[in-house]
This record gives sequence, structure tokens and C-alpha cells, in this order.
Amino acid sequence: MSSICYADVVLSFTEISATNWIERIFRPSVDANDEIDYGNIDSLVYHEGHYKLEGDWDRMHVYRNADPTVTYL
Repeated sequence: MSSICYADVVLSFTEISATNWIERIFRPSVDANDEIDYGNIDSLVYHEGHYKLEGDWDRMHVYRNADPTVTYL
């Protein structure tokens, strides 16, 4: 049995050497609190020297020299 939970976090990348935007969608929606919402990060995978991020908002690769940090709000 698996469970899913959501949390508000700040994902920070430092020492970025390059980014590659695969798609730029940026279609915001309005959430239940009438705030602009760009969606979730659905996938964050480290692959061959870079992070691959994907979500409702976009797909991108981040090349970095340090691991990202996650800060829970």
C-alpha cells in the first residue's frame, strides 16, 4: 500500500552551471484560495549529471555542482 501526501516546500538549486527548458507551458490556474497555482513538481530525477524536473508547469534539466536543498514551510 502506498500513500501520497503534499507539503509546501522551497526547492533550491545552488551552483547551477546551466538549465535547459524542454517545454515552457506556464498555464497558471487559480486554487481554492483564489491564489495563482502553477502546479506540482511531479517528477525530480537525477540522471547523468543533471536533475530532470517535470510537472504541469514545464519540463526542464538543471545542471548543477551541488545537491538541491528542500525547506519545508
